[in-house]
Amino acid sequence: WATVGVVIIVALLFFVEPDGGGGFMWLGLILLALGNIIFETGSVVYNSTVSDISTKKNVGRVSGFGWGMGYVGGIVLLAILYVGFIAPDVGWFGVTSETGMNIRVSMVIAAFWFLLSALPLMIKGEDRTPTGDQTHGIIDAYRQVIRSIVRFWRTDRSVVWFLISSAIYRDGLAGVFSFGGVLAAAAFGFAADQVLIFGIAANVVAGIATIVFGRLDDARGSRAVILLCLGTMVTVAFIIFFAHAGINLGPIQLTPTAMFWIFGLILCVFVGPTQSASRTYLARIAPEGAEGELFGLYATTGRAVSFLSPFMYSTSITLGAAVLGISRADAAYFGILGIVLVLLVGLLAFIPVKAQKRASA
Repeated sequence: WATVGVVIIVALLFFVEPDGGGGFMWLGLILLALGNIIFETGSVVYNSTVSDISTKKNVGRVSGFGWGMGYVGGIVLLAILYVGFIAPDVGWFGVTSETGMNIRVSMVIAAFWFLLSALPLMIKGEDRTPTGDQTHGIIDAYRQVIRSIVRFWRTDRSVVWFLISSAIYRDGLAGVFSFGGVLAAAAFGFAADQVLIFGIAANVVAGIATIVFGRLDDARGSRAVILLCLGTMVTVAFIIFFAHAGINLGPIQLTPTAMFWIFGLILCVFVGPTQSASRTYLARIAPEGAEGELFGLYATTGRAVSFLSPFMYSTSITLGAAVLGISRADAAYFGILGIVLVLLVGLLAFIPVKAQKRASA
């Protein structure tokens, strides 16, 4: 039902037209907000099914392959839409940019793509017998959340530390993709079409890396993968910040655009593996029958701090502009420090989290 709901909402975005007066803006905002709520709700159930289709021994590969194919599938769709409708003056079936028709048609195709991709699981997937108690109302739901956190704090505080730390660094990961394109255009000289091409390349790199790192997850454990990825991302992001103006070391000369291409793609290598390893960590520690509850807590804590990256991104730019006495536009690259700080805090909070026990079968 969550999948069908998101499909319908994405398709309805077709009716959001460009309007100088903002009449359609509220329709678009409401649809996006409602779609995100339904999508996040469905993601709780979807993520918890990783335990149904894997074992403790291969959950890393299964999760990594699934997450990686998500990147690949999204990028194939984006490439189709870019070549068929967005880039040409007259796209397939005679679609043009008049009244934003090329973008609006893309929403319908994206909805169909989502539905088509989900059909195999929707048709062939099998439910387990529900094991949890039914929750009545929103207030009771939040009471149950609090009770669950208190119970885990008493029985295994590592779970609570994981929920807290992962909420922080996952928001940092979201910030990398949310503000990556903005930074590329505002601070590194990317044109609009270059941003889109970089986005395609970034998702391809992230997808392949996520699939490859899934095997490392099974071999070394999710905790090791998360520490490696977060530590590398913080280091690379600092390099991007301090070398944002380019590098000129005699034979080695890199423009700001080249810098962002190289180190930005390196950064993207580690985003997907961190997301996938976080899911497998939770799948490994979840007691049988309690996967939905833990993934629900995982989603709830993540939403609770989703303001961090936007706040730190904006605040860092403001402080950078004030300290250097320049405009916010010229200080756009300081936004990198805001995202880095969120990732670093998440990394430090993750250190107390215990490694999972190795699976023998």
